[in-house]
Amino acid sequence: LNAMKILRFYGVVWALGLALVVPVLAQELNTVQDSTEIVSEAPRVGIGVSVLPYTFPNNDTYLVQPTGVHSWYVPVQFGKHFRWETEFAFSQTNDSLQFTLNNNTVPARHYRVTTFARVGMGVYYVHPFDAQTRLYGGVRSGLVSVSVRWETFLLDRMMAKPFEYFENIGSFWIGGILGFEYRLGGHFAVGAEAHLTSYVTGAVHSLSPLPNEYPIRFPVGRTSDVVVSSANVAFRFFF
Repeated sequence: LNAMKILRFYGVVWALGLALVVPVLAQELNTVQDSTEIVSEAPRVGIGVSVLPYTFPNNDTYLVQPTGVHSWYVPVQFGKHFRWETEFAFSQTNDSLQFTLNNNTVPARHYRVTTFARVGMGVYYVHPFDAQTRLYGGVRSGLVSVSVRWETFLLDRMMAKPFEYFENIGSFWIGGILGFEYRLGGHFAVGAEAHLTSYVTGAVHSLSPLPNEYPIRFPVGRTSDVVVSSANVAFRFFF
């Protein structure tokens, strides 16, 4: 199954859900009642980044999501108690390798481009203790996709165009989050979070099967379902 098609479909579903749910939440959750009157509180949009990059042990999940990648956040705070947050991450690495083909008889130069993308959405309940501190928790889900493109030049001949190989693998992830947030003034917030996330990884999809001499990036035909716990520190700025 093509992970990029799933990613596009998932994005459309979330966009439609956001378009349907947000107007209702804006009306129902953005009203704060005190002892004398009803005060309307407009939604606050922000931007944030994870301070601690994701790190995974050496298992199938590590093969899908590389270590050292930071996530970016777009939170929308509705009133005091509801938060909707989009998460995304992207990285691309380039490297070259030199190894021989056809039983060590043909020298070749190989260029590899690895592209990683992560997208997700989260719905959180926020409990304020006072003006500066609050507890939040909820559910997040999304998709992870990694694609690898190879270009191979044979060194013993002139080539107008390299041999090209392409493979892709993706994961669906869903999990819970519990965090504590401290506000610095009216705009900045620092959050310490605990995550528990399940990753369901499908088999590798290849437009052109990788030759046997190439280093295996993804185990052929293998799928996995793993649960990973992690911690995160995130900075958020609300406009």
